[in-house]
Parts: sequence; C-alpha cells; structure tokens
Amino acid sequence: MIIQTSNTVALRCPECGKIKYHTLSFFSFAGKEPVCFDCDCGAQLLSIATKDRKVYYLQLDCLMCETKHLYRYLFKDLWSSEVLHLFCEETGLGIGFIGPRQL
Repeated sequence: MIIQTSNTVALRCPECGKIKYHTLSFFSFAGKEPVCFDCDCGAQLLSIATKDRKVYYLQLDCLMCETKHLYRYLFKDLWSSEVLHLFCEETGLGIGFIGPRQL
C-alpha cells in the first residue's frame, strides 16, 4: 500500500480574496508546532495541528462568514488521494480544498 505524503491546500484569503496554493507535507509534522500557511498579504490562511499524527485539527478564518472554523480529520482523510472539500459551517459554501495538485 502506497501512502501519500503530500497534498496541496487551496484556500481563498479572507483579507485580499486571492486564491493561494500551498504544499502540505506529512513530514512537516515532525515537531510539536502547528503547520501554518499565510497569504502574500500577511493574513494567516490555515493552521494545522496534531499530537499523534492520527488526528489533525485545522483552523481557518472563513471568507464567507468572517469567523474561525475548526475542523477535525483523521490521517486517512487528510492524506488521501481524494479531494477533501472544506465548507463554511455557517453558510455551507465551499471555502477550500486539500488534495492532489493535479486534480
């Protein structure tokens, strides 16, 4: 079984509105610090933390409802070859994706 160790994160910045793409690597979680992605304008887009590399917590500022959302995903969800859609909990609108770059 081949385990995917990197994915692409695509999110729209809540400050400037630009869509940003970042590479998410499994190996970035070697330490205890969360992995953070920022926009070129300086706004923080996403923070991902894990304690055991089995459960991952994603926190992001939502462009749609202007609040922070917290998501919980298992290893198999985050490192899958399928696209993971991130939705605004308030409006139900799509706010980002995590998955292979080619999709």
